[in-house]
Amino acid sequence: MTNNQRKRLFYLIRQAKLPEDARHALIHSFTHGRSESSHDLKEEEASDMIRYVGSLLEEENRAEKMRRKIISMAHEMGWKMERGRDGAIRRKADMKRINDWCQKYGYLHKSLNAYKYKELPALVHQFERMYLEFLKRV
Repeated sequence: MTNNQRKRLFYLIRQAKLPEDARHALIHSFTHGRSESSHDLKEEEASDMIRYVGSLLEEENRAEKMRRKIISMAHEMGWKMERGRDGAIRRKADMKRINDWCQKYGYLHKSLNAYKYKELPALVHQFERMYLEFLKRV
């Protein structure tokens, strides 16, 4: 593995917040069981692993964008926390209410952050339908 590949790989691993055991398992997988150490990665294996970890990050970024869309719609419907625990006035989305809705009405009955990337489009669609009904009533 080249020095640039090593830098890029560890940068991506830090960004993905992969625990050490997961990192070793990935390396074990990409070396086809030959090693669990990044020092033993060949250039081609390192390139494949860089692409894979990069795709994980990209997927998580897209998932986060969908979660933010739901939070934004909830905020527009007035699902806001007016006061924080310290009594200060804040205008933040009421995450408890959003999570309660996702657990009660969401098609998988999980909290918002528990929905995986592939599950989120259906949840966004479901929340959009409720949001559009809200707009019709306003």
